[in-house]
Amino acid sequence: MAVGVPAEQKTDPADVAAQLLRGIENGLPEILADETTRNIKQSLSTTPNPA
Repeated sequence: MAVGVPAEQKTDPADVAAQLLRGIENGLPEILADETTRNIKQSLSTTPNPA
């Protein structure tokens, strides 16, 4: 799925793992590991503009 994404734009797997561990330790129900994912999640919870 991320083959077309340049390596410098990918999140370091060690950072993802650290975020996951912190989230689990803090009992978070959801862990969004990168800015792109957080932006997509935020856009899903906003009301669309009328056409």
